[in-house]
Amino acid sequence: MSASWQPITRAGETTAPLSSGQRSLWFLDRWAPGTATYNLPWVRRLRGRLDPAAVERALHGVVARHEALRTVFSAALGEPRQVVRPEVVVPFTTHDLTADPDPESHAARLLHDVVRRPFDLERGPLLRGCLLRTGPDRWILAVVVHHIVWDELSTSVFERELSEFYAAAEHDRPPALEPLPVQFADYARWQRERMTGAAFERQLTYWRDRLDGAPASLALPTDRRRPATQTFHGSTATVPLPEGLLDRARDLARREGATGFMVLLAAFAALVHRHTGQDDLVIGTPVAGRDRLELEGLLGYFVNMLALRIDTGTQPAFRHLLERVRDGVLEDFDHQDVPFDAVVDRVLPDRSGGRSPLVQVVFGYHDGRGAESLRLADAVASPMPIDTGTAKFDLIWSVCDEDAGARVEVEYNTDLFDEATVVRMARRWMRLLEGVLADPGVGIGVVDLLTDEDHAVVQPVAAPRVPAGPRLHEAFERVAAEHPGRTAVTHGDEHLTYTELNARANRLARYLRSRGVERGDRVGLCLERGPAQVEAVLAVLKAGAAYVPVNPADPAERQEVVFGDARVRLVLRDEDVAGAVASGSWSPENLSLAGSADDSAYVIFTSGSTGRPKGVEVAHRNVTALFDAVAGRFAFGADDVWTAFHSYAFDFSVWETWGALLHGGRLVVVPLPVARAPERFAELLVRERVTVLSQTPSALAQLTSASAGLPVPLEDLRWVVLGGEALQPHHVAAWFERAKAPAARLCNMYGITETTIHVTAHQIESAHAFQHSVIGRALPHLSVAVLDPHGAPVPIGVVGEMVVGGAGVAKGYVGNPELTAQRFAPGPVPGDTTPWYRTGDLARWRPDGTLEYHGRGDDQVKIRGFRIEPGEIRHALLAHPRIQDCVVVAHQDPDTPPHLVAYVVGEAGPAEVRTFLGARLPAHLVPSVIMPLDRLPLTSNGKVDRRALPRPRADVGRGTRHTPPESDAERLIAEAWQEVLGVDDIGREDNFFSLGGDSIRSVQVAGTLRERGYELDLEAFFTTPVLAELAPQLRRAEGPADTVGQAPFALVPPADRAFLPPGLDDAYPMTAMQLAMVYHMEADPGRRPYQNVNSYRMSGDFDEKAFAAALTEVVHRHPVLRTSFDLVSFSEPMQLVHRDVSVPLVVEDLRGVGESAQLARVTDLALREWAVAFDLATAPLLRVLVQRLAEDVYQLTLVEHHAILDGWSFTSVFAELLERHAALRDDPDSPPPPPPASLFRDYVALEARAKASATSREFWKRRMTGVRPTRLGTGRHTAGRGADTGVLERTLPAALAARVPSFAAANGVGAKSVALAAHVAAISRLAGTHEVVTGLTVNGRLEDGAGTEARGVFLNTVPLRVPLDGHTWTSLVRAVHQQESEITPHRRTPYSEIARHLADPTLDCSFTFNRFHALGRLAEGRTRIVDPRLGVEPTVRREPNHFALNVAFVQDPASDRSMLIVDSADTAVTTGQLHGYVADFFAAIQHMTEAPDGFVTTWRGGEGTR
Repeated sequence: MSASWQPITRAGETTAPLSSGQRSLWFLDRWAPGTATYNLPWVRRLRGRLDPAAVERALHGVVARHEALRTVFSAALGEPRQVVRPEVVVPFTTHDLTADPDPESHAARLLHDVVRRPFDLERGPLLRGCLLRTGPDRWILAVVVHHIVWDELSTSVFERELSEFYAAAEHDRPPALEPLPVQFADYARWQRERMTGAAFERQLTYWRDRLDGAPASLALPTDRRRPATQTFHGSTATVPLPEGLLDRARDLARREGATGFMVLLAAFAALVHRHTGQDDLVIGTPVAGRDRLELEGLLGYFVNMLALRIDTGTQPAFRHLLERVRDGVLEDFDHQDVPFDAVVDRVLPDRSGGRSPLVQVVFGYHDGRGAESLRLADAVASPMPIDTGTAKFDLIWSVCDEDAGARVEVEYNTDLFDEATVVRMARRWMRLLEGVLADPGVGIGVVDLLTDEDHAVVQPVAAPRVPAGPRLHEAFERVAAEHPGRTAVTHGDEHLTYTELNARANRLARYLRSRGVERGDRVGLCLERGPAQVEAVLAVLKAGAAYVPVNPADPAERQEVVFGDARVRLVLRDEDVAGAVASGSWSPENLSLAGSADDSAYVIFTSGSTGRPKGVEVAHRNVTALFDAVAGRFAFGADDVWTAFHSYAFDFSVWETWGALLHGGRLVVVPLPVARAPERFAELLVRERVTVLSQTPSALAQLTSASAGLPVPLEDLRWVVLGGEALQPHHVAAWFERAKAPAARLCNMYGITETTIHVTAHQIESAHAFQHSVIGRALPHLSVAVLDPHGAPVPIGVVGEMVVGGAGVAKGYVGNPELTAQRFAPGPVPGDTTPWYRTGDLARWRPDGTLEYHGRGDDQVKIRGFRIEPGEIRHALLAHPRIQDCVVVAHQDPDTPPHLVAYVVGEAGPAEVRTFLGARLPAHLVPSVIMPLDRLPLTSNGKVDRRALPRPRADVGRGTRHTPPESDAERLIAEAWQEVLGVDDIGREDNFFSLGGDSIRSVQVAGTLRERGYELDLEAFFTTPVLAELAPQLRRAEGPADTVGQAPFALVPPADRAFLPPGLDDAYPMTAMQLAMVYHMEADPGRRPYQNVNSYRMSGDFDEKAFAAALTEVVHRHPVLRTSFDLVSFSEPMQLVHRDVSVPLVVEDLRGVGESAQLARVTDLALREWAVAFDLATAPLLRVLVQRLAEDVYQLTLVEHHAILDGWSFTSVFAELLERHAALRDDPDSPPPPPPASLFRDYVALEARAKASATSREFWKRRMTGVRPTRLGTGRHTAGRGADTGVLERTLPAALAARVPSFAAANGVGAKSVALAAHVAAISRLAGTHEVVTGLTVNGRLEDGAGTEARGVFLNTVPLRVPLDGHTWTSLVRAVHQQESEITPHRRTPYSEIARHLADPTLDCSFTFNRFHALGRLAEGRTRIVDPRLGVEPTVRREPNHFALNVAFVQDPASDRSMLIVDSADTAVTTGQLHGYVADFFAAIQHMTEAPDGFVTTWRGGEGTR
């Protein structure tokens, strides 16, 4: 485009389309009206003599010269247009503030109003101004313009012309300005014309390829969580740059063959990489868009945004990163003319309401050196910074280079960032830039960017040396001597004093010694809750050993693994303890055995990433150091009452036990049934007057609710210590709002078993003070560092891995020296050789020196190729006001692919939750199943017990009410739904479609019921999809219904049977759809409609012999694959099923060919095979080809005539072929599946019956007589379009795709109805009519249990007539659903019969909904489709048809990802109209989900997204 020499010509018209950039701003204004986000202030201080009247005349002169400043934007005709007014009155005020005592403050208030007042794009004018006199010869001139008519380069044009108009006004002469050759409206027309054709398509293809797979967002660490919807509140921070810094950057650029901009951008990319940890970055940069002479003197919005993709992977040296940036920028700038919104539309990344698409961070360089200052006669102007209070992106990073000095200006979103954070980033960028300029060979991952402020907070320091104290049991013995009569342990009605507990432990210790236990041994404990656990722990320590606890309820296999790996000397059980302490054989006196505080105290096993638990060995000194460190914070004492709430096999129990026993306090052992009943536990806290409580956040959430119902408050509770899980703000808010504990203080403590329970502490004063998961500062005996992958400290606010050093670091993992060496290693402090523990936990430093927890570094799960952080989904769920708690897990059964399940506690129903999430998260982050629970199950440790979570059900859209089926009919249907849909616990209120049902599954349910002797009409699923309403329509089966069961050759007319050739298994007439497909193919041999090719990239092992066997087996199993057509030899066209047909398997080995050559060969083969027409008289009408690309990658191409396979049949054959290939590859003797019980000939008989049905004839006559199908295009229809043109494939943005099933579930319909309603609305826009008559593809499969087993073409196209007047979006969706239900009994009547009643028999448009469940089985198998779009789409597809507009809405069966495929066989439908249809379809879904009660006929279509 930019290479074109054709000039822009002056049209002189008063209206014009919007330029691409203007369309984006217009849409954003409609999206968020009444904001000043795109107000551009031009504010100058002037010194000198000034004539206010001349200033105003000069401004009006500029406005009169430039049409852009007299333009308004109207959508009166549906599509927005710019309208040039002949003249406008510019609001301009003058204020003399010289008499004001504080003129500057008064001026600031006036400027605040003029700058931040929104513009009305439809009414205009789109600029305003004011002149303020603040002193003698001191002025402030402000002009504010909307960005839609102005860009940065407009400023210099404006200043130059304002000065000239002012001089002309002063001297009463005409301005010395040449007439403008064109105006902005001329440019907008020219740009619109250029956005079509092959050249523009090539440019778009460049950006599609360039940004393919690019991340949808930059994960910059923010100060606040991102709002659910994007906001534009902002401010600007300015940081001066050191003198000479940019000169040195230009010097480096010259040496490296780059530009100064590239050097600065590369440094900024390195900064973003260091802050995000991302290697793949997309950073926006503005380009002027004025590469034509005609545009140089114009005011207007010409600027374009380029999405620069920068690869920072492999930790390159800065010099190498600069090379990458240079090469990428040069190539991108060669394609800069493509409008940014067109790029976004083509790339279609996941859209999120919370961020701008594709680009959230913008980098710009502004060279103002040598610029002349504005002069208005004697008055000299200087820029005056002004803050609009808005931000267009998350960050706009501008490097400003001017004669007065260089600076960084950062416009930032204040809902995300604090000013201090942005200033710190700017200073780090300066530090990083200094470093790479000094040494361009330094790696970007290691170049120092820490500022002095960072160093003061994040620099690692060695932990203090802590002198060894007594062993735990020795310290206990001293306490027992001081408080002999105080109660040490309470368990129900049982109480032990310190003397009694000590004596029992001593007896048991002597028993252990008699059993051979010595210093350094390990003793296993397998004990029920009670005092025996405490006695045994003390006894083992007194005997010189370390205890290894397991819960008796743990599986025997786990107990054996723990005790075996720990190499225990013996295992104590309850009977052993009871016998020993009751025996008079053992002395109750202290043993006083030799030992050291370095001796091991316990080994507690934690989960291991390999699935095998790992035992952490902790010494006495680790525990005593912890309690010495917290003594000043908590002041624990003899009056404290603690609970032993947690399992003694969880290290929180160590804190609870020794917190009591080392201070003379009382330990209340909580019975397990009480611990699992929050109400009973809350009563125990009151009854036992507990003062110190330790809880996980999950347990606290349940206790909070329980305590709110207590008749008396928890008056004695003084500390609630939280740990074990991440504490979230909602936990804290609920506690302060609801808990009855007036004196209790909350302390959030982070820790892990390997660092002895607790590492950091943070006291929480109020809910308002805890907006993030703050874990505080390291305890005095420890040190914490937060490091990047290179082991260097990360800056303030940047997430890294926590490592912990000091007296709490455990001894290591028992029996695992390799893992111990890996995780317990020297730390980041030079000269410190003590081990530091690498936690694997993520955190970041806050400016005040506290730490903020950010989850595990390995929490992510991978589902359908997406990396997913469950915490992100959990946070979104907890933003719902009616959800109290939740947990998100990845669930997988042996026979299903992994999927996300959200368990939610609260009042919100699943449909409500799904809709809520769909508006906030990409589709792949919306859980497949929403499970309501009364409360989350907890482990004995107080954490969420994931193993106790109920089995997930497909509860999408189910309400909170649940009534079990009551009648026999309800139970029968519920059982069938359960079998077909895989849904348990179905209630009377459940809706078939909300549970995942669709038309195919309704056939399966009807078939299942028929096998049990009952009938249910298919239309009943549509009219009464709720179980309680559907059940009354169930009836006893009286006849064969649709199960035709014809014998071979039974459908051949007797007179024709003698002419059948030998070697047949069967023969029957062709269906009407088959005949129509053959007709259209013969009528248009160039386009070859209905000859299909689909070529899939496959990942998995390929075995040619097994594949050939599988192909032979599948062809033999399905008669339609052995079918040919005979159009002339019989009394009616027949299809012949041959007994023996071979489908040759062609295999080509491309493993030695380069990747680009492979792609070319794949495409060439697919299209070459498609071009070879089938001989319809010769079976098979199928070809299969394989191209081997790598050891585990191959291309599978299938060419078939559509007349033998519909979409469901094709994907089922495809899946069956791959599954049998895998089975035969693994076991050549694998038996084939049984032959299908239903065959295509049964459907042929049904169609004949439908054709003869008087009821159906009357139905269609009544419905369609005189109806005229909707016409598309601009003229007489032709069939001149080739199969390789007129096809658009568009993946729906993930957030938009997720709205389809959510909206469907909310309205009790299927996703098909929502997509069909969007199609009808888009067609109404395209055709300019309020009544749409479109074709609808319907499925005519048999309604028996085997109906889905048959392969063939079970399709029909029926006309659907939809008047739109008076319809809201909700009523439209329900109306098309109702129409489909009415059509269902008559869906098999051939279109050729229905067309007799139409005023015109030709349908211009047709709609198909595809959700092929067979492909879902491949999603996570060993062999799967490689497809980044939906996960199920082919690499090459050509499926031409005969419609002027054929639309297919395709849903991935394993997710909500969706694609729209639009195909036109008619050149009368232009490419622009195809694009318009797609935009309107997308917009229709957006409108119906955001404003369901809005009227369909008044919507504005998809202008903002085209």
